[in-house]
Amino acid sequence: MAVMVLTWSLFRFARLYYHETQQEVIDAHIQFFCAIQAVPRYIYYDNLRAVYDYSRKRFQDSYLRFASHYGYSYEVCNPVSPHEKGIDEESISYIRRNAFGERSSFQSIEEAQQWLNASLERINSLHVYRREKTPPLRYFKWVSQN
Repeated sequence: MAVMVLTWSLFRFARLYYHETQQEVIDAHIQFFCAIQAVPRYIYYDNLRAVYDYSRKRFQDSYLRFASHYGYSYEVCNPVSPHEKGIDEESISYIRRNAFGERSSFQSIEEAQQWLNASLERINSLHVYRREKTPPLRYFKWVSQN
């Protein structure tokens, strides 16, 4: 499951994939950009090997070309730094718990994605603690249709 979160609004986006290769990671980015109808200025990653080679301590070349094409800045979390990962990790467990806690068996990945989309629409429509507004509804319309 690829998960992206907008820090300010806590809008949560997720897509299901069979693998975690660079192709799926790039597809998740494009789907996310289409859903929010924008490209964030800055994206922060937590332990995503398709983006960053931790052994060589450098970003993957094809990822750099992708990020350059879309024109956003990027950074990775430092290892063993939970203060940098709170929103990401909390959002992943929140989505898993709320989307797949009551149902975890599906006939296909497409059916599971439809269930996830409906769950995300519900999750994102809730008031977020210490945030004045919920994420704009225009996000939900695109995600629900795709």
